[in-house]
Amino acid sequence: MKPLSERFWSKVNKDGPTMPGMKTNCWEWTGALDGNGRGQILARVNGEQKDSRAARVAWFLKHGKWPKNLACHHCDNEKCVRNDHLFDGTQAENIRDAMAKGRAVGFRLSARRVSELKRRGWVTLSHASFLFGIPYSTVYYWATHRDSYGLPVTRVGRAWFVGMKEAKRLAGGAS
Repeated sequence: MKPLSERFWSKVNKDGPTMPGMKTNCWEWTGALDGNGRGQILARVNGEQKDSRAARVAWFLKHGKWPKNLACHHCDNEKCVRNDHLFDGTQAENIRDAMAKGRAVGFRLSARRVSELKRRGWVTLSHASFLFGIPYSTVYYWATHRDSYGLPVTRVGRAWFVGMKEAKRLAGGAS
């Protein structure tokens, strides 16, 4: 098998687009992609061959070590592997970056949505996700960070509910 560096750079287009807010163009991965559109390449990590994200491999090839967290994109182009477009960040830092750029604003619960949930009395988190067209992971986040929206939430078995009274009834407790 060819060395990682040779295999990697043979699958990079250095004439990619210049994304909004960026001064330089992206270097786009042209190899295999995962289900989310992120580049993937087979690499040896900690002695094991495994599929690795192309952005992480780009970081490794430049810095000689794997990023401690995620290889996040300043350019917001998931195919980009240009090192000056990448930063080693946590999931929380990546979310803050997305929010600062206005990419995650649509997933916040507005006062109108919170009022609608309170009016309904209770819904499962899956139902809330469906009702408002927001990712389940976002709904789960506010359910597990209760102070954020002032909504009472509880877990009954494997299901999360908004509204303590109804959840207690479902669990067989007093209403």
